[in-house]
Amino acid sequence: MPLHDGGAVCARCDWPWLADAAWCATDHGGTALAAGLAAAAWGAFVFVFKCPYDDPFFVAVWYSLSCGVVTLFARLTLPRLTRW
Repeated sequence: MPLHDGGAVCARCDWPWLADAAWCATDHGGTALAAGLAAAAWGAFVFVFKCPYDDPFFVAVWYSLSCGVVTLFARLTLPRLTRW
């Protein structure tokens, strides 16, 4: 397991330059949370162009709720399903 200068272990990298460049995820939960949030935001961004409802209350409640559910789901499942 290569170590980079800061001492963080990159579990699945065979190349030390990847660990030095911070391309390997060492915080699995944080990475899953970021991936889930990015997926939820992208999904909401794409959906907003086809949704016929543009009421601010609808957008604030349902988009926030759905983004939260997707982010939580990704945070709970991605560390178990993937190995970074």
